[in-house]
Amino acid sequence: MAQSQLSNMDDFFDLDLSLTMEDHHYNTTTITTKEAKPPSIEEARNQVFAMKTITDIGSSVCIVCLEGFNSSCTSGKQAPCGHVYHFDCIMQWLSLHDSCPLCRSKVSDHHRISL
Repeated sequence: MAQSQLSNMDDFFDLDLSLTMEDHHYNTTTITTKEAKPPSIEEARNQVFAMKTITDIGSSVCIVCLEGFNSSCTSGKQAPCGHVYHFDCIMQWLSLHDSCPLCRSKVSDHHRISL
């Protein structure tokens, strides 16, 4: 009995048959998600300027460039979620993405600026 079950299973997984079968499109559903469009460079600049400037950073590291805040750069920009980045780093990131580089929370929802 077990042998007959195995031969039936082989019928379901016939490689030659599967390679020669026509593509059948069964009842399929395509799921799409609406992703946020990254802001333009001007929008990114406005978002960064609207962010709070943090001067007491201590020994923090910018997660975008992985560089510390040192004597040449003593302040950073704080995203709405609280993470702090170099001005240039977060500016460059926001011109490509609409989220915090670390936690991925949306930035544009918090700082929408009308021009």
